[in-house]
Amino acid sequence: MKILWATPWNVDSAISRVSSMVVNALKKSGVEVTVVRTEDLLQVPGKPFPAPPLARLPFQLEAMENFDATVIHFGDHWPFHAKALEFLKVSPCIAVLHDATMLNFFLGRAHASGADAVQKLCDEGLCLYGPVPKASEMPTSANYDWAKSASEYWPFLHEVASKVDAVVVHSDHCLNGLPASCRDKVHVLMLPAFPTPQKRPPGSAWTNGKIHLCTIGHINENKRVASVLRAIDLCDQLKDKIIYTLAGPITDEQREPLESLAGELGFRGLRILGRVTDAEMSECLNSAHVICCLRHPTLEGASASVLEVLQYARPTLVTRAGFYHQIPEEFVWKVDPENEVAYIARHLKEICGDYAKALEKSAQSPAWVDANCRTEEYADQILALCDGLLPTKACAKAIHSLQAKALNPGGLIPGPLLNERISLVSQSLFKSKLPE
Repeated sequence: MKILWATPWNVDSAISRVSSMVVNALKKSGVEVTVVRTEDLLQVPGKPFPAPPLARLPFQLEAMENFDATVIHFGDHWPFHAKALEFLKVSPCIAVLHDATMLNFFLGRAHASGADAVQKLCDEGLCLYGPVPKASEMPTSANYDWAKSASEYWPFLHEVASKVDAVVVHSDHCLNGLPASCRDKVHVLMLPAFPTPQKRPPGSAWTNGKIHLCTIGHINENKRVASVLRAIDLCDQLKDKIIYTLAGPITDEQREPLESLAGELGFRGLRILGRVTDAEMSECLNSAHVICCLRHPTLEGASASVLEVLQYARPTLVTRAGFYHQIPEEFVWKVDPENEVAYIARHLKEICGDYAKALEKSAQSPAWVDANCRTEEYADQILALCDGLLPTKACAKAIHSLQAKALNPGGLIPGPLLNERISLVSQSLFKSKLPE
């Protein structure tokens, strides 16, 4: 089996880390995998992810015919996936949709094409999904303020899903964003979890009388840091004991409002680290007593960070929405997004009020991750999908061959009726072997 693997491949991308794990697992099972980067390299400052070796760039798209299957990874960040659409041209093709919305991806493409393309995309969104609830203004090419809200209601998954032979998503909630015509080719696979070799067992007591909370990853509004700060303010007996650490990239536009809010609330325990190394991230999680993995709106398909966090067996807060519905409530504390601050405050008081009991509950989480989020199982499922699509490639070749032979001596291309007939005949020949 020869697989073309189109993906971002840089140290700042969680999709790159997942891809690397799965590619290595496929290679260990004897599969020949060629990795091609999908980034706009002019917009991606991060270093390339380490081995396995990449295909030579620029990759010649004609070479896609030499592979048994193509697996393309899509996320909502345009610079990481700017070339991904080019790989949809050959069958069989599997699209892995890592996010529950692709609006910002297509906005990025439209923005690169000019104002007319942005306006056309906005018009398409209105036509497909209707206006965005609570949007302050109707979307226009000059107004991007609505995009964050629109992402929740305009999934924009149809353009990718309609052009491939199979779709992989990592959570049941992603099905809601896919058109009904595509759902019969969707496969829900559990996202593999990153290994955590540096994790330590949690301590049974506070360190120096301080309670360490943390939030990791790109620090943006979706991480709900402001809500955590307001919840801490409601915990009168805990407020002066809490150190709240943010570990991950953060812009000045995000940092300044959070620091201002902490000042207004009189909370002196906010610690913003910014970008950290893997070792520093692991130390942050090892030092944490409580971890906040909140997302609202939940625009991601699944959460690699929460699967990593759960392996540390610390009491963990997650949002009761999206992918997080699949995490059993037996070992996490779920937060209602409609009453977020009150839920966070309640959970913090419960956890800190009897930390030994909270640790007993969170101790179950690593075993669940180990049982459900295995890289080898994910790789086997991808390989099975590729195997199942081999008749699709044979069918496509038959159609191309018959159309070539149908050229008359004058060199005229067969008309649409003849092409349609050829396609129907070829599909009937392979129907018993095509995937359901």
